[in-house]
Amino acid sequence: PPLLPSHLARRPLWLLREPLRVLRQGERLHWRGTLTLLDGPERIDADWWSTPLARDYFVASHDDGVLYWVYHDLLQDDWYVHGVFG
Repeated sequence: PPLLPSHLARRPLWLLREPLRVLRQGERLHWRGTLTLLDGPERIDADWWSTPLARDYFVASHDDGVLYWVYHDLLQDDWYVHGVFG
């Protein structure tokens, strides 16, 4: 996959109030169109307020060119959009 441009930060400019579920069909991710993973994973694994948390975060490109911060919830095996790069 293409590399994330070096001028972009590894954190998005906007975080969503609540992460939004992404549909996975085989190896493809869909959220209002197709998402293509560009960079990652960055693992976040912790006991957040005594609730286990294990996520792999990625930068993903949408069909329209917008970059999103998405994660794979390793405990539930679900995908979510969590932020938008500016």
